[in-house]
Amino acid sequence: MFYKKSYNFFVLIFFIFSAVVFAQKNPQQNKKVQKIYMQYRQISQKLQSVQLQALADKKIKKKRDEFSKELQSEMIKENPSVKKEIAQENELRKEYKAAQAKDSKKKMTAIAQKYQGISQDLQTAQQKAIQNPKLLKEKTNFQQELLAKMTEIEPKTPQLMKELRSLSQELQQTRQQN
Repeated sequence: MFYKKSYNFFVLIFFIFSAVVFAQKNPQQNKKVQKIYMQYRQISQKLQSVQLQALADKKIKKKRDEFSKELQSEMIKENPSVKKEIAQENELRKEYKAAQAKDSKKKMTAIAQKYQGISQDLQTAQQKAIQNPKLLKEKTNFQQELLAKMTEIEPKTPQLMKELRSLSQELQQTRQQN
């Protein structure tokens, strides 16, 4: 999804917050969670860097922008209120950057919570819109091209993605055990 870049950023913030809170509530798991989380964070940062490099490629950027425009159009076609939510999402991103520049953690947390609600609504709209066979095919093609470009930039990309999924599952299992 192409709100994914910003959505992933806020999901990561939420994930970090959850992992820290979880670690504080479960001291016996604290070191294990911290170790897993640190590995997760390092790999995630590496993949994010590679993804940003790949998205800077003119061909990839053009394909992303075209798909994003078609997806947004389909979302609005299916649910006109999505247009308002997209505008709210953009405004919250600006507010978050301003709060981040002022290092206002309290405001950043409040904005991230609002953003999460809107993002969930937009994700639902995207999931509905992506059921359009044409869009689904375009999404798959774009993801394959992006992955190929990322792998060209960093040949270990597929392995890193697999490790990230594994660490995510391990964190979830650790959380469920407590």
